[in-house]
Amino acid sequence: MNRIIDLQIESDLLVWHGRVLKKSNGIHFFYTGSGFDAKIEGTSLWVTFETDYSEENKHGYLNLTVTNDEVNLNDTYQLIKGKSTVQLFNLPYGTYEVSVRKQSESMMTRTVITELSTDGNWLNVNKRHRPSIEWIGDSLTCGYGNLGENENTPFDTKDEDGMQSFAILASQGLDMDYDLVSVSGIGVYKSFYAEVTMPSIYEQYDIYDRTPYPFTKHHDIIVINLGTNDHSYMNFLMDHSRVLEQEVFQKAYQAFVTRVKMLNPSSLIICISQGERQFNVDNQIEQAVRSINDQTIFHLRLSSILLVEGIGSQYHPKVLTHRRWATEIQTFIQNII
Repeated sequence: MNRIIDLQIESDLLVWHGRVLKKSNGIHFFYTGSGFDAKIEGTSLWVTFETDYSEENKHGYLNLTVTNDEVNLNDTYQLIKGKSTVQLFNLPYGTYEVSVRKQSESMMTRTVITELSTDGNWLNVNKRHRPSIEWIGDSLTCGYGNLGENENTPFDTKDEDGMQSFAILASQGLDMDYDLVSVSGIGVYKSFYAEVTMPSIYEQYDIYDRTPYPFTKHHDIIVINLGTNDHSYMNFLMDHSRVLEQEVFQKAYQAFVTRVKMLNPSSLIICISQGERQFNVDNQIEQAVRSINDQTIFHLRLSSILLVEGIGSQYHPKVLTHRRWATEIQTFIQNII
């Protein structure tokens, strides 16, 4: 007989990660890297999902890790549309630490957990009180296309591994907990690829859920990686118009960073720009940080993508580039703290 856990009751049996929202029909978790940790004594874990996506190339994907002294399982699961119950693993009877994280991004797939059960016993999770880092970003932060064969590969969530994005790789390298608020195509001021901007959705739970986010969780560091989509929009402007839009972008970027700081007053903030990849907004990001003139807000310019590392789907960086950027960010954070 399976033992079902009550998702509506706070307990030491589950640790949730990311901007998860508890509703009457279950636990909603959408953003890349969100999910839960559990510990069981048994052989299996079953999860009932309700999943929604608009196109067949936008299936949801989960990353599963199951570990003990003898087992180190790391696997990826594709979720199907609608309601389904999935047996995530079936192993010899034992005690296992389990982690389930969203590998694909919020904009592509909506995911709700309605039931969790095991054939054994739920045990208290070994909670680790670690520093925390929040990543605010666009498709690069999501890991968009980082498994794609080349720049002409059409986008598919099977080629998007957020667990191998620079954000999560850097967090793991720093031994920090992480939350991602990242949406492909989103801009600070204006983008062709998203109907909303990051300033308009940051203070709600999710891009599609307007429930106000309470900002009760403390993050030691917040990293903002935005501007690529604003840059792309400006590529289509005449020179005079571009200069005017760059000024508006800089003011919008500065206002957003200032707002993030107000909502997270004790956090260090790192604002990333990407040099030639964002030449329309790169200097504006640096100038915005300087204008704020706050010793707890920093600017970091990442190195360029190297051709030897390859190019992923639709000209997005591949995992090799994400790993190198993760090292750059990790080193920068170690130096400032």
